[in-house]
Amino acid sequence: MKWHDARGRRLIETHHGATPAYWDRKWSSAPVAVYDAAAVRPYIATTRRWLPPQSRLLEGGCGNGGKMAALLDAGYQVTGIDYAEATVARLQSARPGWDVRVGDVFRLDQPDASYDGYWSFGVIEHFWDGYQGLLAEAGRVLRPGGMLFLTFPALSPLRRTKAALRLYRPWPVADGTGAAATAAPADFYQFMLDPQTVCAQLRTAGFVPETPTLIQASHGLKNETPRLWRALRLAGRVLSVDARTRLEAGLEQRLAAQLGHLCLLAARKA
Repeated sequence: MKWHDARGRRLIETHHGATPAYWDRKWSSAPVAVYDAAAVRPYIATTRRWLPPQSRLLEGGCGNGGKMAALLDAGYQVTGIDYAEATVARLQSARPGWDVRVGDVFRLDQPDASYDGYWSFGVIEHFWDGYQGLLAEAGRVLRPGGMLFLTFPALSPLRRTKAALRLYRPWPVADGTGAAATAAPADFYQFMLDPQTVCAQLRTAGFVPETPTLIQASHGLKNETPRLWRALRLAGRVLSVDARTRLEAGLEQRLAAQLGHLCLLAARKA
């Protein structure tokens, strides 16, 4: 379920807590170190734009290692950390030559200025009390001029329109005493964040952010207009696989700025 927090300029999604135990359960049935080449293309292109191959990268929150595998295949030196211990153990067993460690993105066990880049794929949105500490630690372990790369669910124009039409429940929710609910609910999963607010947080943390880019238009359409998405999928069955692929590529190219599910953002350490 999604709730609109107008004051915080974000959506709140609830259904289960994003705890280490949850991630261990989620990743336990997923393949290890596998990635979709088309899906990771924007991430590899962004990394290559700013950093040459052989640069040292840290991935904070590496999960089952799919993105880490893509970055390694692209020629980068990558260290992965995650706080889900069973997931890390599984990845270490499957890829014994990889540098994968149990770690906390708010208290990294890495020296100052030891990395050229830091990748955070879908992590900052899961912390109710904010992600400023994560940004501070990323800044600490990056060399001067190093690059921080982020993805997070975005408060896209489509989602803003739905919020303006009051198609989400309002937040905060008053309890029986009339007091506003400000503590994290037990089933809090993630925020969908305003890209400009994230840019402001990055500047406060000593980064110079580039222009945010929205990606994954198909996912955004599926997530926010499921009935329309199902109708389009049914209509698309008459098309060939190649035609459907071209149609989805066209949707991404033309409508990602309005519909995109994720924000992709690069920021240089000042």
